[in-house]
Amino acid sequence: MYISPEARKCILALSYFAKIGPTSIKLLESRFTNFFKIFEAGESALVESGLKTKIAEQFIVWRKNWDERPVLKELRENNINYATWHDPDYPAWLKEIPSPPPILYYIGSINQSVSKNLAIVGSRLPSPYAHNLIDLLVPEIVEKGIIVISGLAYGVDTLAHNSVLENKGITWAVLGSGLLKIYPAKNLPLAKKIVSTGGAIISEFAPHHPPLRLNFPQRNRIISGLSRATLIIEATESSGALITAKFALEQGRDVLAVPGNIFSQTSKGTNKLISAGAEVITSGQDILNIFGLSSQDLKQKTTNPSRNKPIFFDKIEEIVYLCLEAATNRCEKLTIDEIAEKTKINSSVICSKLSMLEIRGIAQSHGFRYDLS
Repeated sequence: MYISPEARKCILALSYFAKIGPTSIKLLESRFTNFFKIFEAGESALVESGLKTKIAEQFIVWRKNWDERPVLKELRENNINYATWHDPDYPAWLKEIPSPPPILYYIGSINQSVSKNLAIVGSRLPSPYAHNLIDLLVPEIVEKGIIVISGLAYGVDTLAHNSVLENKGITWAVLGSGLLKIYPAKNLPLAKKIVSTGGAIISEFAPHHPPLRLNFPQRNRIISGLSRATLIIEATESSGALITAKFALEQGRDVLAVPGNIFSQTSKGTNKLISAGAEVITSGQDILNIFGLSSQDLKQKTTNPSRNKPIFFDKIEEIVYLCLEAATNRCEKLTIDEIAEKTKINSSVICSKLSMLEIRGIAQSHGFRYDLS
């Protein structure tokens, strides 16, 4: 659909009137084929198009004072671009989701393809396990050109964005506020670095829109909508990350989750997703498989080139694994006491860690001796 510059400005104007959302704008477009008529219509015509009477009254008062000139000037001065859902640079897959945003504001560079976009979301209070996960998964997928999309929030979002940048990749941040109201404010330097390294910060909200609580579930549908798949790394049962997973399912996108410690609250959400059918992720190659990619040409990051290093729940588990790996490479098997002696870790703790490694198919027992599967 061709859209004139004047019509684009009409959609821009509507986005500044926060009480009219995507569904209402779609109804207005259907009722008024000439965009300008929306700004001339009386109350009854607006109500007939689907607006509530109170909203129609408020819109009529608001539009009298609308002036596009300072708005366009501010956008230019802050390098803010915008794409309406009728523009060719609007991401095609995002247009297919239920209730797509009528307009996307962005700073930086976005492209239409989501074939290599992965959303990574999770707990705002990540454990060391989540740190280990991201350090393990992100470098491998970034090396294959996958763009990581997240929400710039504290926790897993921030870890994911930073890991991508450290590995010279591209990441996009979708905000629950306007682009001139970066939230959380402490992540403003991160937002600037995302843009300066070829990524983008994106929002459907007008630039000065505040970070209201209700914005964030709405924002999550864009994170998943821009992505081929959504990966959940640590989430409680009431986590906003699960809202993103729900949107991904509704949009026909893949939902991926990393299994977590059954005793951890921040793993209850991810483990529940897996029991409901989410794809289990235990390595970077698992993610690459979803995208139809291979890691054969990647540099091996483990001491044994034939074995993929697993994801660890904590540092002690990793130490036990490395001890077993060294023994396995020598074709040896170790008892719990031998592992305890080599690692200087209490044997009861070793026993607990070996049980978890066995359950996940990483270690195997041979009577009283252990090696890697």
